[in-house]
Amino acid sequence: MNDTGELNQFLVEGVPYIITNALSFVAIAAILLSIDSGLALLVFLPVPFLLLGGSFFWSRLRPLFHRQGAAVGRMHAELSESLHGIRAVKAGVQEARRDRAFANAAEGWMAMRVRLDRTFNGFSEGMMCVMSIGVALVWWSAARRIGVAGSDFTTGDLLAFVGYIWMFYGPLQWFTAVFNWMTHAITGAERIFAVLDEQPEIVDAPNAMPVERLRGALEFRDVRFSYERGKEVLKGVTFTVEPGTMVGLVGRSGSGKSTIISLLARFHEPDAGRILLDGVELSGLRLADLRRQIGVVMQEPFLFNGSILDNIRFAKPEATLAEVVRAARAARAHEFILDKDDGYDTLVGEGGVKLSGGEKQRISIARAILGDPPLLILDEATSAVDSETEHGIQEAIATLIRGRTTIAIAHRLATLRDAQRLVVVEDGVIVEEGSHEELLAKTDGHFAKLVKLQHDNNRIRDTVFAP
Repeated sequence: MNDTGELNQFLVEGVPYIITNALSFVAIAAILLSIDSGLALLVFLPVPFLLLGGSFFWSRLRPLFHRQGAAVGRMHAELSESLHGIRAVKAGVQEARRDRAFANAAEGWMAMRVRLDRTFNGFSEGMMCVMSIGVALVWWSAARRIGVAGSDFTTGDLLAFVGYIWMFYGPLQWFTAVFNWMTHAITGAERIFAVLDEQPEIVDAPNAMPVERLRGALEFRDVRFSYERGKEVLKGVTFTVEPGTMVGLVGRSGSGKSTIISLLARFHEPDAGRILLDGVELSGLRLADLRRQIGVVMQEPFLFNGSILDNIRFAKPEATLAEVVRAARAARAHEFILDKDDGYDTLVGEGGVKLSGGEKQRISIARAILGDPPLLILDEATSAVDSETEHGIQEAIATLIRGRTTIAIAHRLATLRDAQRLVVVEDGVIVEEGSHEELLAKTDGHFAKLVKLQHDNNRIRDTVFAP
Protein backbone atom coordinates (compact mmCIF):
# COMPACT_ATOMS: atom_id res chain seq x y z
CA MET A 1 0.00 0.00 0.00
CA ASN A 2 2.83 2.41 0.82
CA ASP A 3 4.66 1.67 -2.43
CA THR A 4 1.59 2.21 -4.62
CA GLY A 5 0.87 5.51 -2.83
CA GLU A 6 4.42 6.75 -3.48
CA LEU A 7 4.23 5.75 -7.15
CA ASN A 8 0.77 7.27 -7.64
CA GLN A 9 1.79 10.60 -6.11
CA PHE A 10 4.93 10.81 -8.26
CA LEU A 11 3.04 10.03 -11.48
CA VAL A 12 0.31 12.59 -10.71
CA GLU A 13 2.48 15.42 -9.35
CA GLY A 14 6.15 14.62 -9.93
CA VAL A 15 6.12 13.87 -13.66
CA PRO A 16 4.35 17.15 -14.62
CA TYR A 17 6.78 19.02 -12.36
CA ILE A 18 9.78 17.47 -14.13
CA ILE A 19 8.40 18.31 -17.58
CA THR A 20 7.60 21.96 -16.81
CA ASN A 21 10.87 22.62 -15.00
CA ALA A 22 12.91 20.88 -17.70
CA LEU A 23 11.35 23.21 -20.30
CA SER A 24 12.03 26.19 -18.02
CA PHE A 25 15.64 25.04 -17.58
CA VAL A 26 16.20 24.97 -21.36
CA ALA A 27 14.48 28.34 -21.92
CA ILE A 28 16.51 30.12 -19.22
CA ALA A 29 19.73 28.62 -20.60
CA ALA A 30 18.88 30.11 -24.01
CA ILE A 31 18.22 33.55 -22.44
CA LEU A 32 21.54 33.47 -20.55
CA LEU A 33 23.38 32.67 -23.77
CA SER A 34 21.67 35.55 -25.55
CA ILE A 35 22.67 38.05 -22.80
CA ASP A 36 26.32 36.99 -22.54
CA SER A 37 27.67 33.69 -23.79
CA GLY A 38 30.89 33.95 -21.76
CA LEU A 39 29.14 34.39 -18.42
CA ALA A 40 26.62 31.71 -19.44
CA LEU A 41 29.46 29.21 -19.80
CA LEU A 42 30.53 30.00 -16.22
CA VAL A 43 26.97 29.29 -15.10
CA PHE A 44 26.96 26.01 -17.02
CA LEU A 45 30.33 24.97 -15.59
CA PRO A 46 28.93 23.33 -12.39
CA VAL A 47 26.23 21.36 -14.28
CA PRO A 48 28.46 18.33 -15.20
CA PHE A 49 29.56 18.08 -11.55
CA LEU A 50 25.91 18.19 -10.45
CA LEU A 51 25.05 15.40 -12.90
CA LEU A 52 28.02 13.27 -11.81
CA GLY A 53 27.16 13.88 -8.16
CA GLY A 54 23.55 12.95 -8.81
CA SER A 55 24.63 9.70 -10.44
CA PHE A 56 26.88 8.89 -7.47
CA PHE A 57 24.19 9.56 -4.88
CA TRP A 58 21.61 7.69 -6.96
CA SER A 59 23.72 4.54 -6.68
CA ARG A 60 23.90 5.01 -2.89
CA LEU A 61 20.28 5.95 -2.29
CA ARG A 62 18.52 3.17 -4.22
CA PRO A 63 19.73 0.26 -2.04
CA LEU A 64 18.97 2.34 1.06
CA PHE A 65 15.38 2.83 -0.09
CA HIS A 66 15.06 -0.93 -0.66
CA ARG A 67 16.36 -1.60 2.84
CA GLN A 68 14.01 1.01 4.26
CA GLY A 69 11.06 -0.75 2.59
CA ALA A 70 12.16 -4.06 4.09
CA ALA A 71 12.49 -2.42 7.53
CA VAL A 72 8.94 -1.04 7.27
CA GLY A 73 7.73 -4.52 6.28
CA ARG A 74 9.41 -6.09 9.32
CA MET A 75 7.88 -3.48 11.63
CA HIS A 76 4.37 -4.06 10.25
CA ALA A 77 4.87 -7.85 10.42
CA GLU A 78 5.83 -7.67 14.11
CA LEU A 79 2.78 -5.54 14.88
CA SER A 80 0.39 -7.71 12.85
CA GLU A 81 1.71 -10.92 14.39
CA SER A 82 1.32 -9.58 17.92
CA LEU A 83 -2.24 -8.42 17.27
CA HIS A 84 -3.31 -11.70 15.62
CA GLY A 85 -1.70 -13.72 18.40
CA ILE A 86 -2.85 -11.47 21.22
CA ARG A 87 -4.38 -14.35 23.21
CA ALA A 88 -1.22 -16.44 22.99
CA VAL A 89 0.84 -13.39 23.98
CA LYS A 90 -1.31 -12.67 27.03
CA ALA A 91 -1.58 -16.34 28.02
CA GLY A 92 2.19 -16.69 27.88
CA VAL A 93 2.77 -13.36 29.68
CA GLN A 94 4.96 -12.26 26.76
CA GLU A 95 3.72 -8.69 26.35
CA ALA A 96 7.09 -7.19 27.27
CA ARG A 97 8.94 -9.50 24.88
CA ARG A 98 6.65 -8.67 21.97
CA ASP A 99 6.92 -4.98 22.86
CA ARG A 100 10.72 -5.22 22.68
CA ALA A 101 10.51 -7.04 19.34
CA PHE A 102 8.37 -4.26 17.86
CA ALA A 103 10.60 -1.58 19.40
CA ASN A 104 13.67 -3.20 17.84
CA ALA A 105 11.97 -3.30 14.44
CA ALA A 106 10.88 0.34 14.79
CA GLU A 107 14.38 1.40 15.83
CA GLY A 108 15.82 -0.44 12.83
CA TRP A 109 13.47 1.47 10.54
CA MET A 110 14.32 4.75 12.29
CA ALA A 111 18.06 4.13 11.94
CA MET A 112 17.61 3.44 8.23
CA ARG A 113 15.50 6.59 7.88
CA VAL A 114 18.19 8.71 9.59
CA ARG A 115 20.85 7.23 7.32
CA LEU A 116 18.73 8.03 4.28
CA ASP A 117 18.09 11.60 5.38
CA ARG A 118 21.76 12.15 6.18
CA THR A 119 22.79 10.91 2.74
CA PHE A 120 20.15 12.94 0.91
CA ASN A 121 20.78 16.14 2.88
CA GLY A 122 24.49 15.81 2.18
CA PHE A 123 23.68 15.56 -1.51
CA SER A 124 21.34 18.58 -1.37
CA GLU A 125 23.81 20.79 0.47
CA GLY A 126 26.64 19.65 -1.81
CA MET A 127 24.61 20.74 -4.83
CA MET A 128 23.98 24.13 -3.22
CA CYS A 129 27.72 24.64 -2.68
CA VAL A 130 28.51 23.75 -6.29
CA MET A 131 25.82 26.14 -7.59
CA SER A 132 27.14 28.90 -5.31
CA ILE A 133 30.55 28.48 -6.92
CA GLY A 134 28.95 29.17 -10.32
CA VAL A 135 27.28 32.33 -8.97
CA ALA A 136 30.55 33.52 -7.40
CA LEU A 137 32.37 33.04 -10.72
CA VAL A 138 29.75 35.15 -12.49
CA TRP A 139 30.05 37.98 -9.93
CA TRP A 140 33.83 37.89 -10.11
CA SER A 141 33.96 37.94 -13.92
CA ALA A 142 31.21 40.54 -14.28
CA ALA A 143 32.75 42.86 -11.66
CA ARG A 144 35.97 42.94 -13.64
CA ARG A 145 34.12 43.92 -16.81
CA ILE A 146 31.84 46.63 -15.45
CA GLY A 147 33.37 50.04 -15.77
CA VAL A 148 36.14 48.88 -18.08
CA ALA A 149 36.58 51.27 -20.95
CA GLY A 150 34.92 50.05 -24.10
CA SER A 151 32.83 47.40 -22.31
CA ASP A 152 29.16 47.30 -23.16
CA PHE A 153 28.33 45.17 -20.09
CA THR A 154 26.38 47.27 -17.60
CA THR A 155 25.24 46.90 -14.01
CA GLY A 156 21.70 46.38 -15.31
CA ASP A 157 22.95 43.45 -17.41
CA LEU A 158 24.58 41.97 -14.31
CA LEU A 159 21.45 42.27 -12.20
CA ALA A 160 19.35 40.71 -14.97
CA PHE A 161 21.91 37.95 -15.44
CA VAL A 162 22.04 37.17 -11.68
CA GLY A 163 18.25 37.04 -11.60
CA TYR A 164 18.23 34.56 -14.45
CA ILE A 165 20.99 32.50 -12.78
CA TRP A 166 18.74 31.64 -9.86
CA MET A 167 15.90 30.92 -12.26
CA PHE A 168 18.33 28.56 -14.00
CA TYR A 169 19.64 26.98 -10.79
CA GLY A 170 16.20 26.94 -9.16
CA PRO A 171 14.96 23.90 -11.12
CA LEU A 172 18.30 22.18 -10.50
CA GLN A 173 17.94 22.82 -6.78
CA TRP A 174 14.37 21.56 -6.71
CA PHE A 175 15.39 18.60 -8.84
CA THR A 176 17.15 17.28 -5.72
CA ALA A 177 13.77 17.03 -3.99
CA VAL A 178 12.20 15.54 -7.11
CA PHE A 179 15.16 13.19 -7.36
CA ASN A 180 14.44 11.96 -3.82
CA TRP A 181 10.78 11.62 -4.72
CA MET A 182 11.57 9.80 -7.96
CA THR A 183 13.94 7.42 -6.17
CA HIS A 184 11.16 6.54 -3.72
CA ALA A 185 8.73 5.98 -6.59
CA ILE A 186 11.08 3.86 -8.71
CA THR A 187 12.09 1.75 -5.72
CA GLY A 188 8.41 1.26 -4.87
CA ALA A 189 7.65 0.40 -8.50
CA GLU A 190 10.36 -2.29 -8.46
CA ARG A 191 8.77 -3.83 -5.34
CA ILE A 192 5.28 -3.58 -6.86
CA PHE A 193 6.25 -5.22 -10.15
CA ALA A 194 8.22 -7.89 -8.32
CA VAL A 195 4.83 -9.02 -6.99
CA LEU A 196 2.79 -8.37 -10.13
CA ASP A 197 5.28 -10.20 -12.35
CA GLU A 198 5.39 -13.25 -10.08
CA GLN A 199 4.09 -16.24 -12.01
CA PRO A 200 1.85 -18.82 -10.28
CA GLU A 201 3.51 -22.17 -9.76
CA ILE A 202 0.38 -24.15 -10.67
CA VAL A 203 -1.08 -23.28 -14.08
CA ASP A 204 -3.20 -25.00 -16.70
CA ALA A 205 -1.36 -27.04 -19.30
CA PRO A 206 -1.87 -25.82 -22.91
CA ASN A 207 -3.95 -28.91 -23.68
CA ALA A 208 -5.82 -29.08 -20.34
CA MET A 209 -9.25 -30.73 -20.60
CA PRO A 210 -12.46 -29.15 -19.28
CA VAL A 211 -14.23 -31.20 -16.59
CA GLU A 212 -17.99 -31.65 -16.40
CA ARG A 213 -18.55 -34.08 -13.51
CA LEU A 214 -15.98 -36.50 -12.12
CA ARG A 215 -16.78 -40.05 -11.08
CA GLY A 216 -14.05 -39.93 -8.43
CA ALA A 217 -11.73 -42.82 -9.40
CA LEU A 218 -8.40 -41.81 -7.84
CA GLU A 219 -4.94 -43.31 -8.25
CA PHE A 220 -1.52 -42.36 -6.88
CA ARG A 221 1.38 -43.99 -8.75
CA ASP A 222 4.79 -43.85 -7.06
CA VAL A 223 4.30 -40.20 -6.06
CA ARG A 224 7.27 -38.39 -4.55
CA PHE A 225 7.30 -34.89 -3.15
CA SER A 226 9.53 -32.61 -1.09
CA TYR A 227 9.07 -29.08 0.24
CA GLU A 228 12.85 -28.69 0.47
CA ARG A 229 15.37 -30.17 -1.91
CA GLY A 230 16.79 -33.41 -0.57
CA LYS A 231 14.11 -33.85 2.16
CA GLU A 232 11.37 -36.03 0.70
CA VAL A 233 8.03 -35.94 2.48
CA LEU A 234 6.41 -38.57 0.24
CA LYS A 235 8.66 -41.42 -0.85
CA GLY A 236 6.86 -43.35 -3.56
CA VAL A 237 3.21 -43.35 -2.45
CA THR A 238 0.98 -45.74 -4.42
CA PHE A 239 -2.70 -46.46 -3.73
CA THR A 240 -6.10 -46.41 -5.47
CA VAL A 241 -9.55 -45.24 -4.41
CA GLU A 242 -12.67 -46.61 -6.09
CA PRO A 243 -15.44 -44.15 -7.03
CA GLY A 244 -17.95 -43.56 -4.24
CA THR A 245 -15.82 -45.09 -1.47
CA MET A 246 -14.36 -43.56 1.68
CA VAL A 247 -10.68 -43.96 2.44
CA GLY A 248 -9.10 -42.87 5.70
CA LEU A 249 -5.49 -41.71 5.87
CA VAL A 250 -3.89 -42.68 9.17
CA GLY A 251 -0.49 -41.92 10.62
CA ARG A 252 1.47 -39.88 13.10
CA SER A 253 1.82 -36.11 12.73
CA GLY A 254 4.28 -35.28 9.98
CA SER A 255 3.94 -38.63 8.22
CA GLY A 256 2.68 -36.99 4.99
CA LYS A 257 -1.12 -37.31 5.18
CA SER A 258 -1.93 -33.63 4.63
CA THR A 259 0.65 -33.48 1.85
CA ILE A 260 -1.23 -36.21 -0.02
CA ILE A 261 -4.47 -34.24 -0.06
CA SER A 262 -2.62 -31.01 -0.92
CA LEU A 263 -1.26 -32.74 -4.02
CA LEU A 264 -4.74 -34.01 -4.87
CA ALA A 265 -6.13 -30.45 -4.78
CA ARG A 266 -3.06 -29.31 -6.79
CA PHE A 267 -1.87 -26.89 -4.16
CA HIS A 268 1.51 -28.40 -5.09
CA GLU A 269 2.85 -30.51 -7.95
CA PRO A 270 4.54 -33.87 -7.29
CA ASP A 271 8.28 -34.11 -7.92
CA ALA A 272 7.84 -37.51 -9.52
CA GLY A 273 5.10 -40.05 -10.14
CA ARG A 274 1.54 -39.54 -11.36
CA ILE A 275 -1.83 -38.70 -9.82
CA LEU A 276 -4.82 -39.77 -11.93
CA LEU A 277 -8.48 -38.88 -11.55
CA ASP A 278 -10.90 -40.88 -13.66
CA GLY A 279 -7.86 -42.15 -15.56
CA VAL A 280 -6.65 -38.64 -16.49
CA GLU A 281 -3.53 -37.10 -14.95
CA LEU A 282 -4.34 -34.07 -12.79
CA SER A 283 -2.09 -31.81 -14.83
CA GLY A 284 -4.24 -32.64 -17.86
CA LEU A 285 -7.41 -31.23 -16.25
CA ARG A 286 -8.34 -27.56 -16.10
CA LEU A 287 -7.39 -26.33 -12.64
CA ALA A 288 -10.54 -24.32 -11.90
CA ASP A 289 -12.79 -27.19 -13.06
CA LEU A 290 -10.83 -29.67 -10.97
CA ARG A 291 -11.11 -27.64 -7.76
CA ARG A 292 -14.84 -27.08 -8.29
CA GLN A 293 -15.21 -30.86 -8.17
CA ILE A 294 -13.44 -31.11 -4.80
CA GLY A 295 -14.93 -30.13 -1.47
CA VAL A 296 -12.21 -29.42 1.09
CA VAL A 297 -12.54 -29.06 4.85
CA MET A 298 -9.13 -28.21 6.23
CA GLN A 299 -7.75 -28.87 9.70
CA GLU A 300 -7.79 -25.15 10.54
CA PRO A 301 -11.01 -23.64 9.15
CA PHE A 302 -10.80 -20.11 7.78
CA LEU A 303 -13.77 -17.77 7.74
CA PHE A 304 -13.95 -14.38 6.05
CA ASN A 305 -15.05 -11.23 7.83
CA GLY A 306 -18.68 -11.34 6.73
CA SER A 307 -21.95 -13.03 7.56
CA ILE A 308 -22.45 -16.74 8.16
CA LEU A 309 -24.53 -16.84 4.98
CA ASP A 310 -21.74 -15.37 2.85
CA ASN A 311 -19.17 -17.73 4.36
CA ILE A 312 -21.22 -20.85 3.64
CA ARG A 313 -21.84 -19.93 0.02
CA PHE A 314 -18.35 -18.54 -0.54
CA ALA A 315 -17.51 -21.06 -3.29
CA LYS A 316 -21.06 -20.94 -4.71
CA PRO A 317 -22.24 -17.31 -4.54
CA GLU A 318 -25.37 -18.04 -6.58
CA ALA A 319 -26.70 -20.56 -4.03
CA THR A 320 -30.19 -19.88 -2.69
CA LEU A 321 -31.00 -19.56 1.00
CA ALA A 322 -32.76 -22.94 0.89
CA GLU A 323 -29.60 -24.60 -0.45
CA VAL A 324 -27.50 -22.93 2.25
CA VAL A 325 -29.90 -24.10 4.98
CA ARG A 326 -29.82 -27.63 3.58
CA ALA A 327 -26.02 -27.67 3.70
CA ALA A 328 -26.03 -26.21 7.22
CA ARG A 329 -28.44 -28.91 8.41
CA ALA A 330 -26.21 -31.61 6.94
CA ALA A 331 -23.24 -30.12 8.82
CA ARG A 332 -25.29 -29.87 12.05
CA ALA A 333 -24.84 -26.09 11.97
CA HIS A 334 -28.42 -24.93 11.41
CA GLU A 335 -29.45 -25.13 15.07
CA PHE A 336 -26.63 -23.01 16.51
CA ILE A 337 -27.01 -20.50 13.65
CA LEU A 338 -30.67 -19.94 14.54
CA ASP A 339 -29.65 -19.38 18.17
CA LYS A 340 -27.71 -16.30 17.05
CA ASP A 341 -29.53 -12.97 17.25
CA ASP A 342 -29.14 -12.33 13.52
CA GLY A 343 -29.28 -15.94 12.38
CA TYR A 344 -27.60 -16.46 9.01
CA ASP A 345 -26.85 -12.72 8.82
CA THR A 346 -24.63 -12.90 11.92
CA LEU A 347 -21.22 -11.34 11.31
CA VAL A 348 -18.43 -13.75 12.25
CA GLY A 349 -15.64 -11.16 12.67
CA GLU A 350 -12.12 -11.30 11.30
CA GLY A 351 -11.08 -14.94 11.00
CA GLY A 352 -14.34 -15.99 12.69
CA VAL A 353 -13.33 -14.64 16.12
CA LYS A 354 -16.98 -14.35 17.21
CA LEU A 355 -17.54 -18.09 16.83
CA SER A 356 -16.23 -21.06 18.73
CA GLY A 357 -13.84 -23.54 17.15
CA GLY A 358 -16.60 -26.10 16.68
CA GLU A 359 -18.94 -23.56 15.12
CA LYS A 360 -16.28 -22.44 12.65
CA GLN A 361 -15.57 -26.05 11.73
CA ARG A 362 -19.23 -26.82 11.07
CA ILE A 363 -19.62 -23.72 8.86
CA SER A 364 -16.54 -24.84 6.94
CA ILE A 365 -18.12 -28.27 6.47
CA ALA A 366 -21.38 -26.68 5.31
CA ARG A 367 -19.39 -24.65 2.76
CA ALA A 368 -17.91 -27.86 1.33
CA ILE A 369 -21.28 -29.63 1.33
CA LEU A 370 -22.99 -26.78 -0.54
CA GLY A 371 -20.87 -27.33 -3.63
CA ASP A 372 -22.16 -30.94 -3.91
CA PRO A 373 -18.68 -32.18 -4.86
CA PRO A 374 -18.10 -35.69 -6.24
CA LEU A 375 -14.79 -35.75 -4.35
CA LEU A 376 -14.66 -34.80 -0.68
CA ILE A 377 -11.53 -34.15 1.39
CA LEU A 378 -11.80 -34.02 5.17
CA ASP A 379 -8.56 -33.02 6.86
CA GLU A 380 -9.19 -33.39 10.61
CA ALA A 381 -12.71 -32.13 9.92
CA THR A 382 -13.93 -32.89 13.45
CA SER A 383 -10.78 -31.94 15.38
CA ALA A 384 -12.30 -28.77 16.87
CA VAL A 385 -15.64 -30.15 18.09
CA ASP A 386 -16.73 -31.97 21.21
CA SER A 387 -17.75 -35.62 21.23
CA GLU A 388 -21.48 -34.91 21.03
CA THR A 389 -21.09 -32.51 18.11
CA GLU A 390 -18.65 -34.86 16.44
CA HIS A 391 -21.23 -37.66 16.64
CA GLY A 392 -23.79 -35.44 14.91
CA ILE A 393 -21.33 -34.45 12.18
CA GLN A 394 -20.35 -38.06 11.64
CA GLU A 395 -24.01 -38.92 11.08
CA ALA A 396 -24.26 -36.13 8.53
CA ILE A 397 -21.05 -37.23 6.84
CA ALA A 398 -22.27 -40.83 6.69
CA THR A 399 -25.17 -39.60 4.56
CA LEU A 400 -23.08 -37.10 2.64
CA ILE A 401 -20.42 -39.55 1.46
CA ARG A 402 -22.87 -41.88 -0.27
CA GLY A 403 -21.96 -41.87 -3.93
CA ARG A 404 -18.93 -39.63 -3.32
CA THR A 405 -15.25 -40.44 -3.19
CA THR A 406 -14.06 -39.31 0.23
CA ILE A 407 -10.58 -39.05 1.65
CA ALA A 408 -10.57 -38.38 5.37
CA ILE A 409 -7.89 -37.65 7.92
CA ALA A 410 -8.93 -37.81 11.57
CA HIS A 411 -6.97 -37.45 14.77
CA ARG A 412 -9.49 -39.65 16.57
CA LEU A 413 -9.06 -43.00 14.86
CA ALA A 414 -12.49 -44.19 15.94
CA THR A 415 -14.09 -41.60 13.66
CA LEU A 416 -12.71 -43.51 10.64
CA ARG A 417 -14.62 -46.66 11.55
CA ASP A 418 -17.05 -46.13 8.63
CA ALA A 419 -14.24 -45.91 6.06
CA GLN A 420 -14.24 -48.85 3.65
CA ARG A 421 -10.44 -48.79 3.65
CA LEU A 422 -7.67 -47.29 5.73
CA VAL A 423 -4.26 -46.34 4.37
CA VAL A 424 -1.54 -46.13 7.01
CA VAL A 425 1.25 -43.66 6.20
CA GLU A 426 4.56 -43.73 8.04
CA ASP A 427 7.44 -41.38 7.20
CA GLY A 428 6.12 -40.75 3.68
CA VAL A 429 5.57 -44.43 2.86
CA ILE A 430 2.37 -46.50 2.88
CA VAL A 431 2.99 -49.33 5.32
CA GLU A 432 -0.50 -50.85 5.65
CA GLU A 433 -3.84 -50.95 3.87
CA GLY A 434 -7.12 -52.61 4.80
CA SER A 435 -10.42 -52.20 6.61
CA HIS A 436 -10.65 -51.06 10.23
CA GLU A 437 -11.22 -54.61 11.45
CA GLU A 438 -8.48 -56.12 9.28
CA LEU A 439 -5.85 -53.71 10.52
CA LEU A 440 -6.91 -54.10 14.15
CA ALA A 441 -6.51 -57.85 13.80
CA LYS A 442 -2.81 -57.34 13.08
CA THR A 443 -1.77 -56.89 16.70
CA ASP A 444 1.80 -56.01 15.74
CA GLY A 445 0.77 -53.72 12.88
CA HIS A 446 1.23 -49.96 12.75
CA PHE A 447 -2.49 -49.19 12.94
CA ALA A 448 -3.08 -51.48 15.92
CA LYS A 449 -0.20 -49.80 17.75
CA LEU A 450 -1.61 -46.35 17.00
CA VAL A 451 -5.04 -47.37 18.31
CA LYS A 452 -3.51 -48.85 21.47
CA LEU A 453 -1.40 -45.74 22.03
CA GLN A 454 -4.42 -43.46 21.63
CA HIS A 455 -6.49 -45.65 23.91
CA ASP A 456 -3.78 -45.49 26.61
CA ASN A 457 -3.53 -41.70 26.25
CA ASN A 458 -7.30 -41.34 26.62
CA ARG A 459 -7.30 -43.53 29.71
CA ILE A 460 -4.49 -41.50 31.32
CA ARG A 461 -6.28 -38.26 30.49
CA ASP A 462 -9.56 -39.53 31.95
CA THR A 463 -7.71 -40.56 35.12
CA VAL A 464 -5.92 -37.22 35.51
CA PHE A 465 -8.98 -35.08 34.87
CA ALA A 466 -11.47 -37.31 36.65
CA PRO A 467 -13.60 -35.39 39.20
